[in-house]
Parts: sequence; C-alpha cells; structure tokens
Amino acid sequence: SSATPSRARAPARLPSSPPGKALSWVLHRMMTPQRAQARNALLLLGLAQALAALSASMPADAGSCRPRAPPLQTGGAQNGPRGAVCGARHAQAPEAIAPSARLVFLATPATLDAGPQISARVSTATKLKQRRPFWVTGEEPEREAGAPQGDFVLLQGFDWKLLSDRRTLYTRLAAEMPALAEAGVTSVWFPPPSESADPQGYLPGRWYVLSNRTLLEAAVSAAREAGIVPMVDVVLNHRTAMRISENSSGWTDFEGPDWGEWAIVADDWKCHPEEHLKTCPDNCTCGALDTGENACYAPDIDHTNPTVQADIIEWLRWLRTDIGFEAFRFDNTKGYAGNYTNYYIQQTDPLFAVSEFYDSNRNLVSGWLDSSSKASAVFDFGLRYKLRESVKHDDFSLMMDEWMGPMLWYDQDSAVTFTDNHDTAGDHHFEITDVFGTTNQIAVGYAMILSHPSRPCVFWQDWMGPNRNVIRTLLKIRENANIGPASTWRVVEGRRG
Repeated sequence: SSATPSRARAPARLPSSPPGKALSWVLHRMMTPQRAQARNALLLLGLAQALAALSASMPADAGSCRPRAPPLQTGGAQNGPRGAVCGARHAQAPEAIAPSARLVFLATPATLDAGPQISARVSTATKLKQRRPFWVTGEEPEREAGAPQGDFVLLQGFDWKLLSDRRTLYTRLAAEMPALAEAGVTSVWFPPPSESADPQGYLPGRWYVLSNRTLLEAAVSAAREAGIVPMVDVVLNHRTAMRISENSSGWTDFEGPDWGEWAIVADDWKCHPEEHLKTCPDNCTCGALDTGENACYAPDIDHTNPTVQADIIEWLRWLRTDIGFEAFRFDNTKGYAGNYTNYYIQQTDPLFAVSEFYDSNRNLVSGWLDSSSKASAVFDFGLRYKLRESVKHDDFSLMMDEWMGPMLWYDQDSAVTFTDNHDTAGDHHFEITDVFGTTNQIAVGYAMILSHPSRPCVFWQDWMGPNRNVIRTLLKIRENANIGPASTWRVVEGRRG
C-alpha cells in the first residue's frame, strides 16, 4: 500500500521488478499522527527490488548449507567446523546489503513530486539501549494522541534440536542478549523450564524442578540487563506423573504439586494403539469433562478444579518472582477453554502473553480470543501458511483470504506473526518438517512480517543462520519507519507475479 496524500499525486515510478520478484501485496502505508507533515510522504515501497537485491547479494549456494551457529567455547562438545564455515560463508555486513535494498523511501511533502529520496543505509554503530522499553517501565514517552504505543519484536530463543541441550542453549542465549537488544528485539521466548518426560520440556512433570537452573537464571538476568523482556513457555494443557496410581492403575500420581487422578479430565483418551482406553477409568474419582481438545500423549489437566487453578497460579507467580520471567507463552491452548487463560493472566499480571492456538480458521481463532477476553495475543498461523504458499508459488492473491488467511484482516492487535517455529522447522520426534522455504524464501517472509503491523516473532535458526543480517536490516528499517502493532495499512493489490 501507499500513502494517500491530502492532494492526489501520482506515486513515483520505480524500476521494474525482475520476473517473479513482484510482491505487490505487501506494499502498504504506515500512518502515524505524530509525524503530521511527513506522514503522507512515508512510503514503504519497493519490496520487490529489495528482495531481488537480497537474493543477488547471497552466494549461489546459500540454500545448500543448513544454518548453524558457530560453536561455543564452553569446554564441552562443540558443533564442529561445518557450522563455523557456514556462518563465515554467508556473513555480510548490513551496509553491504542496504544501499541497493530499496525497502524504505523517505520523503517530505516538498520533495514528493520529484520522487522519494532513498534512505536505506543502516548504521551498525547504534548504541545499545540500556533503558528498558517504556511498556515495561510504565514510563511512556511524550507522543501525540493516537500514535503507536511502541513496537514489540519477539525472538524465539531455541529450536527443537537445541532443546535437549539446555546447558548450551542457556549459555548461548545469555551471550546473544546484547546483540538482540541492539537489533531491536524487545522480548525473548524461553522454552519450558521444568523437569519433563521428554528432553524438550513439553511433557512436564515436577514444575518446580528446573533443568540447569543456574544457567537459566543467568540467561534471564542477561535479558533483563539488556532491556529485553524474558518470556517463558508454560505447558498447562497436560502433565506427566511420577508414579502409577493405585486407584487408576495408570500414571496419574503427580508430584510437585501433588495431584491424583481427580486433577485429570474424565474423558482423556490415550494414543494409538490404545486410543480406545481412557487415562482415567470410569470407576475412578476423575475430574470434570475436558473443556477443549484431547491431547493423547499425556493426561489432560482439569482446569475447572479450584485446587488445580490455585496451583497453576502459584507456579506462574513463582516463575515471575523467583526466576525473573516477565511474560508468558501458553502452549496448546486449544486443549482447554480460553476463559482459563484469561483467569491465569489476570491473577499473575504478566507484561505480555501470547498463546498457541494452532488454527487459521477465522471463526475458531476469533471465538477463542473472545472467550479469553483477548487477554492474550495468538500466533498468526493463517498468515504463516498463506505467506509460505504465496512465496512458494509467486502468487500473493492467496494472502487476500480473509477467512483462512492473515489476522491482519480481522484482528491485527491480537496477532503475533512468524515464519517458522520449533514445530514447523527442524527434525524431531513428530517427524514434522514444515520449514517455510529456502534461505531466500525465508528472507521474503521476513520482508513481509517485519514491514507490517502486529507483533513479529523472529525464529532462532533464522537469527543464528544466513539471514541474520537481513533480519537486522529489516528491523532497523522497521524502527526508522516507526512501524508498530497499532500502525495502519491497506492493500493496493494482491496478484500473481
């Protein structure tokens, strides 16, 4: 989209795009009242040229080397030389990309007729922001009424493979915090910290037993010192027990907090080949019926139980007060009703919350948001999948789907946009490899989500891989253009080619 000046003027003509590089859908206008005179001259144009420049600047073999971070000198096993070679081969300074990447065109009303003045060079000498964001401190800066409340950029601080090595993960996260803060990241998402039946942490057992707690606390402290809000992934839909219960003859005797089968929903079904069996037999003192979808891989928690609710709230408060987390990511919220997520948020008062509601159906997403009173944002799966197909097939008409597509169409304030996460990218035990695309296709995806409203989330593999400098450049452009969750936009065109 482009600005709509008070007096109609023809937009400046840009060089034609190379075949297959048009990205018409993402041309948009970010209107901010605090820039009264210049707001109609702020044009976010030329993404097609930018993407062509980014593609040309990358080595021909950019997609042949899987992005891996250089090995850390931690005294233990290292990733090996391939990661270091890959990182060196793709390393480019932002200055090498920015001059030809016409991502931001800044102009004043006086120069608009002559065409926009290119301003895309990004300095790497930006001073590290030591003061915490005002939405954390509550010290809101002076601004005009109606202006955006400030940006929010999340980074998922792990991928699936790194989850099983918490020592390396927490050490690496702590070391990355200054660079993340300098790049403009405002929050880092940490993985589930509790003892778990799986090494990744998504089958939690004893909530208060944390793996590598000392290193975890150091990483959280490093985030706070850099002005970054540490967010923790909390798994509240299901839980694994430490012992077999005498009552149910199943794994329903929980420890820390201590629960019995009364804390498990009565209609929790097991996985194949025991899908005909319930976790808690009918003759036991089970809990109420499930308020959401069944997760067969672990017993589902009964969120209607007051004791369960009180224990969850106590643990969430402990994560804040004792460990230092300030925001929550709620895992698998399709497994229980949205009003419980709202209740836990109201009782623990995090600075921000985002939930995984794994669906792109507008009616289902909107229904869950309404049931949770919009206390939490949600990940925008509709945008992720439509954008991936649009980039893959060079057809951005797919983004025009208002019912199974981006939340930008109906609730941008509640959306956290992303290209990949730990589930969609990488190899893990679910054998799901649903990566967004090649290195260049991923760069196109970030050009979209970092140039639009809502709250973007950067994936760990992309930040530590060959697209690091692309992401840094786009984040700086986003900051300079004052794009934030409350920015407005409109679609000029969505088409193929």
